[in-house]
Amino acid sequence: MDTDLPITLTTKGLFEANDKNSQFLISKLEAWLNFKALGANWYGDESLVVNMNFTILPENQFLDLQVDSDKNWIPINLPGLTAIYNHDMSKQSFICMIMFSNDELNVAMKDSSQVENTFQLKLAACANVLATYYHLPAI
Repeated sequence: MDTDLPITLTTKGLFEANDKNSQFLISKLEAWLNFKALGANWYGDESLVVNMNFTILPENQFLDLQVDSDKNWIPINLPGLTAIYNHDMSKQSFICMIMFSNDELNVAMKDSSQVENTFQLKLAACANVLATYYHLPAI
């Protein structure tokens, strides 16, 4: 298995570029998601390690996304989760853009303690949708 984590997380437009607290939160969420996947035995077969690259964006940037039209982007619209993803079957990898709604942003501005939990719920829900392609158990 590569030394890079199979599941990566970035954000765009949500935090200041050099904010150490935000960077710590993103690293913590990335580690949490990889640990949950490990606990669900997603990495039991090293020949079938699925890579997922998540980017969380504020609603206005998500709605204005200019995605590569050469790729097949598939929408996810579930309660609490709006996202699009592209699946590269040859590399067993996904690129996924997740929307952080204006309402969620307003709640986060009033009570920052809710941000981590909200991100965890979105990331787990999205990862579980993508995992179905490879019959992986839910995290």
